[in-house]
Parts: sequence; C-alpha cells; structure tokens
Amino acid sequence: MTGILLFFLGALVGAVIAWIVAVRFGPEPRTAVAPPFPDDLIGSDTATHIAASNAVESTFEPLAFVLIERCAARVALPCALVMREKPGAPAYITAVAGGLDNRLLGTEVPLDSPAGRAITEGLPKVGPSDEKVIAIARGDRRRYTGGGISVPLGQGNHIYGAIVAFGDSPDPQAAIAAMTEEAKKFMPVIVPAYSAAVSARRAETDELTGLANRRLLNKVFSRTNAGERASLIVVDIDHFKNVNDTLGHQAGDAALRHVARLVREAVRPRDTAARIGGEEFAVWLPGADQKTGQEVAERLRAS
Repeated sequence: MTGILLFFLGALVGAVIAWIVAVRFGPEPRTAVAPPFPDDLIGSDTATHIAASNAVESTFEPLAFVLIERCAARVALPCALVMREKPGAPAYITAVAGGLDNRLLGTEVPLDSPAGRAITEGLPKVGPSDEKVIAIARGDRRRYTGGGISVPLGQGNHIYGAIVAFGDSPDPQAAIAAMTEEAKKFMPVIVPAYSAAVSARRAETDELTGLANRRLLNKVFSRTNAGERASLIVVDIDHFKNVNDTLGHQAGDAALRHVARLVREAVRPRDTAARIGGEEFAVWLPGADQKTGQEVAERLRAS
C-alpha cells in the first residue's frame, strides 16, 4: 500500500515540475491574429475544401465553377463569372454554368454594359429586358436572352469581378441578395486563387501575342501519351525582317499579333497555339491525323 502511495505521489510531483518548466521555459503565448476578412466573409465549406485540396494556381477554375453553379441554382438563371486582372484592365468571362455556351469563355465584357458597370461602380446592376447584361458588339451566333443581374465580387473599394445572371428574374432583389451571399462566401479563397492562376498563365504566355509560349508547348508535349495520334503545324512568316527594316518594329509587332489572331481562330479549344520564336508559331493538334493536320495548315496558310 505504501508503495502505491509513493508511486502516485511521485507522479504528482513530476507533473507539477513539468508544468513549472513549461510555463517558465515554454514558447511565448501567441497573440490572437484577426482574420483578414470579417466573419461574414468566411468561405463556404465547399470553397474551403477545394482551396485546401489543390495547388493554389489550380484552384480557380473549380472554385469559379462551383460558385456560379450555386448562384445558378439559387436564382434559377444561367450564370457566368467575369474577372479582371487589375483596376482599369479589361474584364473577361472566366467561367459559365447553367447551360450557357462554353464559347463565351474568354469573351471580353464591355465595361459600359450592365455587367461591366457592376465592376466599375461596385454596385449590383439589373439589366432591362430589352438589353443584354453583357452586350457583345460583334455579330455571333451565341444566343442568350436579354435582361439579367450583375453582382460585384470584391471587398470595399476593391472590385475584382462580377457574378452575372442572364435573363429576367421574377424577384431581382432576392436574386441580388442570394448572389451577394455566395460572393461573400467565396471571396476570401477565389480572389487569391485567381491571382495565382493569372501569375501561372503569364509565365506560360507570350506577352506580345497572348499565345502559349515555348514553355507551355513543351509542357503539353510532355503530357502526350506515347503512340497518341497528333499533328504539329509549324508556321513561319516569310521575309519578316523586311517588315521591321522598312516599316519599323511597331509594324512588325502589329503583324505578329495579326498572325497570332489568325492562328488562334484556326484551331479548336483543345488545341495549343504557340509562338515559339521571333516570327515562328506552332500549333499542336491532339487526336488529329496527318490529313486533318494538312487541312488545318492549308486553311491557316490561306488566311
């Protein structure tokens, strides 16, 4: 019995000594750090899970898709996400959901449209029934109805983009409230993800033409499975040096951008168009046999 009491007494003394050592020599207590956003801006479980499960630069697309899918479900209208890289920069459609045509991706959004004004003014906008919330000037066959709602995505005076719903809502104010709620939930994670995606894209994009650069083309090559059918087109502008020598480098740059646009328009979204040298371009066509590659090359040469 005495041995048991001594055992417990020794354990108690050891615990007290350990506590004293921890208090005297342990790390300084941490001061609570205020979160970067108010509590009502904490991301949703879905957004937080996606952000925690992926590399930062690869989180934007899944986050954007989930955000606008949630908005589309809540307002019963097709939705899109519009983002811009910095204040004053052009704004582009970066994600679509709810049945919108995927060809809208990458479309520049006029800043004087209802969707654009939500970004520049930082206030929700409701488009009239006879006006498209995103007015695309050029004539194309992508159909979507008039009317719509645009809610800014940002905090305070810093507006990074907008969530856009296409079509007339029976209760615009309720739709604005629902879209704003989703924007607040996703804001803390989607903006850093977009910033990282922009930085990653810049590292793999030719600054002058906006096409992929050699680095990205090599990455695409490395992802191609052995034995997979594909075609490679290489384009070189004849006598390009004469353009620079006689008309100047600004004219040469304009020519390169013009050819880059022709190359981009000649290929499918799954293809990779790249500028690989001064006046040299390449187009990688996965799944295309030699005949298809020759047809695309000839169409590109003729244009």
